[in-house]
Amino acid sequence: MEIIANVQQTLSIFAGFTVTMITLLVTLFPNPSNILAQVTLFTLNLVFDLLLFIILWNVFGLRRFSKFLQGTHLGSVRAGDVQDALSILAVGLCGVSISLMFLLINLTYLAIASGAMWIIWFVACWIVMWKPYKEYLKRLQQ
Repeated sequence: MEIIANVQQTLSIFAGFTVTMITLLVTLFPNPSNILAQVTLFTLNLVFDLLLFIILWNVFGLRRFSKFLQGTHLGSVRAGDVQDALSILAVGLCGVSISLMFLLINLTYLAIASGAMWIIWFVACWIVMWKPYKEYLKRLQQ
């Protein structure tokens, strides 16, 4: 488990650096509407999405072995459900913020492509991680 935690930290740092690079390039490019600049920004956005996908896949894999799943409740709601909902909201807003950053500097097509890629990423997360995780929880409760 410690190796997975180290991989998680490393991937999180890379994802943070990727977002920082996107932000710096958007603000420092003399002409961000240049096609080469947009291809670079799109590629960095793709790298960020892939890193986030791998991080979340590891998180949902680790949660399957967590003792937190069975126990803690917040009133009538299981604490894991609240954590899951907040995690999905935070990750969803991360992807939207990058598309909005592209919109701020009038890169409309890049923002649309980034948003479309984010929607595909979100659907893939639902199919690969969230849906099997919820089925696992149902089997666990039976």
